[in-house]
Amino acid sequence: MDGFSTLGPLLFYIEGLKEGGGVGLQGPDRIAHSVTAKSVTLLLDVDRKVLVHHFAEIDFLDNERPLVIVQPAKPLSRNSHYALMVHNARGVDGEILPPTPGFKALMADNFTDDDQLSQRASHFRDELLPTFQEAASWLDLMSQNVIQLLFDFHTASAESQLGNARGIRDSGKQ
Repeated sequence: MDGFSTLGPLLFYIEGLKEGGGVGLQGPDRIAHSVTAKSVTLLLDVDRKVLVHHFAEIDFLDNERPLVIVQPAKPLSRNSHYALMVHNARGVDGEILPPTPGFKALMADNFTDDDQLSQRASHFRDELLPTFQEAASWLDLMSQNVIQLLFDFHTASAESQLGNARGIRDSGKQ
């Protein structure tokens, strides 16, 4: 495949989010709030520079390290660039959670011997963060440690997602 599913959920874990009660996660009954300042998860269509409606909830299958499930409200566009940000998430004490170690290291950009990671940090700083700021003008990205997690991904093309199924379907038409 040449990208991620346009229908699948996004899964991640952040230490302390469960203990904070998942405040700010907009569940299936609050999808409209997922593109507002009320939401700690922001799903961005990077190509179109718009936020995508979704819902987010904690999956307690693993009570020690429960995943957060983010499900887009409708299928994502094929062959497109998306990013997910978790910001201003709070722990049990009401304090903003620290950035994940990986995100913190990436933003420190101390990669003297790893050009690939340095390029990734530049991509986040020069493309993703300004695009998030444009799509969500209420964000205060200049404040330290308001972002806990940020990652981007590319969705699969129609050929990759549907090629085999269409081939099987079309071979039966003869």
